[in-house]
Amino acid sequence: LENIEPGGRLVFDSVGALIYPNPASGGSPLLRSTDGGTTWQPFGQGYPVNSARQLLLDPGKPGRSWLVGECGGGLGLSEDGGLTFGPAPQSPKNVCQPLLVSDAAGQRLYLIAWGNSYRSDDGGGSWESLAPLSGYFHAAALDPQDANVLYLASTHLGVLKTTDGGAAWQKVNRGLPALGVYDLLADPAQPGTLYAALAGGVYVTSDGGAAWQPLASGLGPNPLVYSLALDPADPSLLYAFTPDGLFRLKIKSS
Repeated sequence: LENIEPGGRLVFDSVGALIYPNPASGGSPLLRSTDGGTTWQPFGQGYPVNSARQLLLDPGKPGRSWLVGECGGGLGLSEDGGLTFGPAPQSPKNVCQPLLVSDAAGQRLYLIAWGNSYRSDDGGGSWESLAPLSGYFHAAALDPQDANVLYLASTHLGVLKTTDGGAAWQKVNRGLPALGVYDLLADPAQPGTLYAALAGGVYVTSDGGAAWQPLASGLGPNPLVYSLALDPADPSLLYAFTPDGLFRLKIKSS
């Protein structure tokens, strides 16, 4: 996978293919691989957002996908598995650097953006403004069993955590070697277990961020991790995207 732009995040679609939103690829910002990352092809059309950086599959509605871009617009929405996209009705407008995260039912959605935060409790039908957060956030991860618990990966504040649906936040950085976190991934089978992507590799916590430790070595000469993904067919396989390519790690099962 060459000529990519950091900023997108890996995701697996419903049939196990890897998708990477590539802001540098012009009119086709989604790249899809059906062979574990060996080859990639442009995917989808009709993008209504600027420089796609995130694709979120709606867990409550098969075939429905949210597309998140950079600045100046709202959200994109596809009802046909990502083949075509259009503007998402009722979504907040003029958001910048947004992040979108959903609970397992697709009902509780958080949209975290530059200076603005929103929450939907009806699958994106309506949105409520939350107290604004200062700073820029690379990623968000929701607790698999409690939709009021959300984690954010910050450029300079480390990891932030809320336990009350976004009303208040606290820093949970003990053990992290730096405060620039590029991605966060919650283990769907192990509540309280998260993986964090940093410039120095991947870190893991098993207690909701109370303490972090390095996960493994072997990420090549440039262990700057842009993005993380767990294989939905085999959650013991963790993928990490770095300047040197895509790496895969067999993590211990619970």
